[in-house]
Amino acid sequence: MYDGFFGRHLATAMACTLLAIGVAGPDRALASYNEARWDVQVTDGVTYGQGRVNGGTTLKDLQLTLYEPIGNTDPLKPAMVLVHGGGFTGGSRGSMAGYGQYYAARGYVAVSISYRLQGENPRADPAYTFWPTNPGLAPAVHAAAVDAARAVRFLRANAEVYGIDPNFVFAAGISAGGITVGNLAISGLDGAETYLTEVPGDEPLAINNPGESSKIQASLNYCGGASPYATDPTDPPMLLIHTEGDQTVPVILADVVANWYDAALVPIEYYRLAGGWHCSFLGELVDGLSVSELSSRFLDRMVWDVPAEPMLSQRLLLKDDPAKPERRKLAFAAQAAAGADALALPAAGSESDPSKVGMIVEIYASTGDANDYSRLHLPAEGWSISGSGDRAKYRYSDKQQTWGPIKAAKLKAGKLKIVGKGAGLPELSGAPHGSFSVRIRLGATTPWCATAAAGSADDTTRFLGQKQRAPGTCDVRPDL
Repeated sequence: MYDGFFGRHLATAMACTLLAIGVAGPDRALASYNEARWDVQVTDGVTYGQGRVNGGTTLKDLQLTLYEPIGNTDPLKPAMVLVHGGGFTGGSRGSMAGYGQYYAARGYVAVSISYRLQGENPRADPAYTFWPTNPGLAPAVHAAAVDAARAVRFLRANAEVYGIDPNFVFAAGISAGGITVGNLAISGLDGAETYLTEVPGDEPLAINNPGESSKIQASLNYCGGASPYATDPTDPPMLLIHTEGDQTVPVILADVVANWYDAALVPIEYYRLAGGWHCSFLGELVDGLSVSELSSRFLDRMVWDVPAEPMLSQRLLLKDDPAKPERRKLAFAAQAAAGADALALPAAGSESDPSKVGMIVEIYASTGDANDYSRLHLPAEGWSISGSGDRAKYRYSDKQQTWGPIKAAKLKAGKLKIVGKGAGLPELSGAPHGSFSVRIRLGATTPWCATAAAGSADDTTRFLGQKQRAPGTCDVRPDL
C-alpha cells in the first residue's frame, strides 16, 4: 500500500492543480463513468492504420483490441487509448485487457493498441532524440508515439461508428506506454508534424486519417515519463505516478515532466512514491485507491468538473505482540476534507464535547463476536480545551495510563489523532482473519470510523487501514 500517512511507501501529490480544461461536454450523467454499469464486448484485430518497418521498405498493419459497453446507446461516449509497456522492444496489447474492461464497463469506448517495436526497425525521424541514457531507442520511441497518434485519429474518424465524442479522447499507458502517452500529451496543439508521419515531410497515408486531430484531453502516465521536449499551456492535464526506486525508468524522467508542467502552468497530479521498484504500485493502493480508481478521480476533477467529495486522510495501525502484550500498539489519524459537515468540530459544552462527555474508542472484528470487541473510554477528566470557535483544540493526556491504554489524543477542526500502547489494547492474534474496525464516538455521534485489513493472509497481529472515500462509514459491528 502506498499512503500519505503509513505503509511501505510514502505518497506525495506534487503540483496538484484542480482546474477544469478543454471544451464543455454534453449534458450527461457524469457519475456513470465511475460505476461499472455495462457488460463489455471485445473485438480483436481491428486495423487502425499502417506504419513502415524494415527501415521503411515494408508497410505493416497496425491493430487494436476494441472494448465497447454493450447496450450503451449514448452517441457521445468518451474514449480511452491504452498503450502497453515492454521497453519498446516487447509487450502486447493483451496486457491492457483489464484496463479495457474497466473503462468500457463504465461507459467508455476503450482500445488497446499494438505499435511498432525496436526489433521491427521502424522508419523514424533521424533527428528525433530520446534520453541520453538510451539514445538507441529513439526510433522505436518515436514510432510508438506516431502509432498512438494514429489510434487517436482513427477514433475521431470513426466517432459516429463507435458512438464516440471526439472532444473527449484520453490516453493511458504503462512504462514504455506511459512514455508514449507522455509524448502524445506534450506533442502540441494538434499532435504536430512530429507524430503525423514517420519522417516530417513524408506524404501521409489516407488510412492513417491525417485530417483528424491527435490531440488528447487528458493523459494517465504510469511509471513512464516523456521524451525531452518542453510542454506548453495547450497541453492536456496529466496524472503521473512513479516510484523513487524505479531502476528501469528512472524517476528523474517523471520529475522533469512534472517540472515542465509546473513551468507551463498545466494541471498535473504527480504521485512520487518513496521506495518501490518499476511499476510496483500497480495492483496496490495509492492514497487508499486502486490505480484505476485514482485515475477515475483524476478525470472527475480535471475533465468532468465533478466536485471532490469529502475524503478522510487516515492512518490506522493495530499491532499485537502475543509474547509481550505491553508492546501492543494503536495509532489512528484522520483529517476531513473541507466542507465535510459530518466531521465538524464539536461545540464547546455540547453533548459531543469530549471535555464534558469523554470519548469512546471501539475496536472490533466485523466477523467476530463479543470476544473480539474492546471498548476504551477516554474520560472527560483527561481532556482539556484551548481556543474557541473554529480554532478550538481538544487534547487528551494520560501518560501514566491511569484510565487505560490510550496515552494521548488531539482533536481540532476536522483533525483527530489517537495513540495507545500496552496490554489494555485488544489481543489480535486469535482474531478471525479479515479486518478490524475502529469507531470513534463523541456522545451520541460517530464522527470517525476506519477499517483495517490484516497485513497478510497468515498475519493477524498487524492491521493497517486504508483511506476512506466516505466519512463516518465502517464495517458493521458484531451483534453483542
